[in-house]
Amino acid sequence: MSFGRATTIRKRTNILHGAKDHFIDRHLYREEIDALTGAKSVTFRLFTDKEAASNHCQCGNSRLVLDTMLGWLGTVRTSR
Repeated sequence: MSFGRATTIRKRTNILHGAKDHFIDRHLYREEIDALTGAKSVTFRLFTDKEAASNHCQCGNSRLVLDTMLGWLGTVRTSR
């Protein structure tokens, strides 16, 4: 799979993925991370069945994914 413009990204990047995502193969995340060669930072979070968030867009536990996003945004804000 090609991640075309990934090398042009220069910002902090947060990748969230469900372990059992039925649209995006979970093995692609490594390729995606490796393609982000110019990103200021790359954070990855894999959501699991145990968290009830392993599906696409972490359906089943939106509270957890939103808390995760907000937590990440908080760390980005304080690390400028």
